[in-house]
Amino acid sequence: MVTVAVLFWVDGIRKMLPTAGDLQRRQISLALLRMFTRRAFLTTLGLAAAGTATGARARPAADATPEVISQKTFGDMACGPCALANALVHGDADCRRAFARLEGYDALERVGTIIQRFGTKPSETYHGRRARYEKTGGLTSEDMPFFANDLLSALDLAAVEGRWLNVNAGESGRAHLRRIHGLFSDALAAGMPAVVEVRSFGANTAAEGGAVWNGLQGHWMPVVGLEPATLPEVATGYVCRFANSATGTVIQGYAYAELYRPFTATHGFKLKEDGTQKWEWITGYPYILLQAPELGLDTQKRPWHERTYMSLSYAVSRAAGRP
Repeated sequence: MVTVAVLFWVDGIRKMLPTAGDLQRRQISLALLRMFTRRAFLTTLGLAAAGTATGARARPAADATPEVISQKTFGDMACGPCALANALVHGDADCRRAFARLEGYDALERVGTIIQRFGTKPSETYHGRRARYEKTGGLTSEDMPFFANDLLSALDLAAVEGRWLNVNAGESGRAHLRRIHGLFSDALAAGMPAVVEVRSFGANTAAEGGAVWNGLQGHWMPVVGLEPATLPEVATGYVCRFANSATGTVIQGYAYAELYRPFTATHGFKLKEDGTQKWEWITGYPYILLQAPELGLDTQKRPWHERTYMSLSYAVSRAAGRP
């Protein structure tokens, strides 16, 4: 109806144009007609856009301000596929255009495409006994590189490499911190943020004395920002920004090297003959730790007197880590 009204309005102005008189008056009238016609057209578009806001979802532009895709549509275990999608959305122009080419009307439908095409393939970690991604089991650390590289290959994008982020033999805490910072920084420079798995752990008192460490939860997120960009040798920590699919927002955390209180963490698992997991545990100062006020990973559910922490455990990234 608005379009019809605009057309009648434009036609009325056209009829009012002088058919005689000096050339200057006619040029002015034509200029006014073009201006009013353009305004009417833009007004029509604006009203049409407002109409879609109350109806079907508007298809976002490929170069729109980066969003953070939420995993709520897909469930609590969908952080892995959503982290990959968020890494592309927050990557360079090639990554953003490639993500926009995936089948789907909007970002959520494209995540569904990612899960269907690449998450349903047999798990390399489980030797084909389950799919790479399961709605109740998520995505394992060492399945992530296969998942990611199948997606990136289909999009004609450069591959990533998966690695555990544990300390090297003889490496100091500060050197470890700089190496992981360099890995994240290199990935940002290469055009696609590193996708990191943050894992949480808690220690409770054993019946026979001492403490028993337990894995609590894992969560995948891309590292979309670092402060400072260059880390001095004396630094013991730095700020990370993550595109967090659990909240649908960018959150901030502080990654730091623990220098005084040893802890224990997992370093992957082997699959036993019966299909169950046999976890490898490492102790000392194995990983860079993370404090993030908006990320609990079940540490908030532990008794106040239990020690808990979150670690940067595994990552897939396009650029190699610094020596």
